[in-house]
Amino acid sequence: MSSKSMLIALAVAAAVVIAGAVVSMKGRSEQLQSSATEAGQLYPGLADKLVSADRVTIERPGETITLEKKNDRWTVAENNGYWASEQQLKSLFAGLADMKILEAKTSNAEWHEKLGLQEPSAKGSRGVRLTVESGGNELASFIVGNLKPGTGTERQRYLRRTGEDQTYLARTTLDPSASQSSWTERSIFDIKPERVRSLSAKRWDGDDMAVSRETADDSFTLETLPEGAELAANANLPAIGRSLQSVTLSSVEPASKAFDTYTSETIVSATTFDGMKINLTLRANPDEKFFATVNAVYDETLRPAASESEEGEEAEEAEKAEEGADALKTPAEVQEEIKELNERTQGWAYEISRWKVDQLAKPNSQLITFPEPEEEVSSAAPPSRISASHILIPWEGAERSTVEGRTKEEAKALADDLLAQLRKDPTLLPELAREHSSCPSAPKGGDLGEFGKGQMAAPFERAAFDLKVGEISDVVETEFGYHIIERTR
Repeated sequence: MSSKSMLIALAVAAAVVIAGAVVSMKGRSEQLQSSATEAGQLYPGLADKLVSADRVTIERPGETITLEKKNDRWTVAENNGYWASEQQLKSLFAGLADMKILEAKTSNAEWHEKLGLQEPSAKGSRGVRLTVESGGNELASFIVGNLKPGTGTERQRYLRRTGEDQTYLARTTLDPSASQSSWTERSIFDIKPERVRSLSAKRWDGDDMAVSRETADDSFTLETLPEGAELAANANLPAIGRSLQSVTLSSVEPASKAFDTYTSETIVSATTFDGMKINLTLRANPDEKFFATVNAVYDETLRPAASESEEGEEAEEAEKAEEGADALKTPAEVQEEIKELNERTQGWAYEISRWKVDQLAKPNSQLITFPEPEEEVSSAAPPSRISASHILIPWEGAERSTVEGRTKEEAKALADDLLAQLRKDPTLLPELAREHSSCPSAPKGGDLGEFGKGQMAAPFERAAFDLKVGEISDVVETEFGYHIIERTR
């Protein structure tokens, strides 16, 4: 064999070996991936790696949510870096850890749209991409698609890895539907009514209010009751004590930004039987949105006094038994609660609903009334003008009604149900009016302002003028629908 022929033969042999190696490596890679899939793992070992995760990106159609772990706390980057919802995080990581591939499906990209596995940026896409990182290294990146119909509580969903056409059917609790607002921790604080000792509001308009009680078994007393005044018929003091329960945010901003401009300021202060003092600074901005900053301190003197013979845990248990309030916390629990609250709220301002603000900072004038002397009442002429609020529930076909599909009987049933709620808690009328009333006054909590005789439908006028201030009527029928009326002046 010539030298030239030998070189050609060697080159051919080398090419065959190299090609064989490439095919072998590719086959080995596919074999490893196939083995992982057969073992039910989209990403082998992901469950063990999640403890080191420090960034999760959720790309939804039209929205990106970036969760970042900072100082052992997960935050939402798009919401000014505020704390992420613990409940949502637990659900997310449980879904990632428990994810199990059931079977490989199609690798035909034309099916991606039908399975909800398009790129999130594609027009009409329903796909959601989850990318999990640790220290800048990608642990997983895949698209979550549609639920498989008819899988019941097992929740089988279609998935595919980013950059691959191969799709899979997996059993997973992952739910990609949560929006950015759902990922924010909405609870500010939640103080059970049984714990509340006192609450006061130093209002911007000077209409200050304060309630308190000596023990958890006592009723609240209005400390700001002027001489000669008495509690109004609709003065619901227990509702003020409940106002510290389930205080949630509508939105959150850095305090420096939220308080850049404001039109009014109200200070709400409250104490509990187990030693917490909490202060809220409520400020309204020009858009009439209320933002609050929160601060709490511990005060041992607020706790019930234990006898000298009671020490340690025995003293704490005796303290709770004496108060009869299981909701009370130990000193250590309260101090830990305060520490967590201050760490989370420092530097932040929370938008709170107008309804919650009205409960926390109820004007004193709405809780009191000055009775007229009997002799003057008996001789005085009936008023020619009064003020009232109401809820209007019309039916289809009633005068000026825009309601469709509601019968007169259904309208009466709804009105009766609302009245039953108001008999239990008269302070709910503004809230119920905003939610259910069909009158233009609904956005104002049903407030009709002042009116005189001859301005309202006759049945409405008779009922309204017969009421005492603060009293709520029975259901009144007019040609416009069913009314529930409260006389306010």
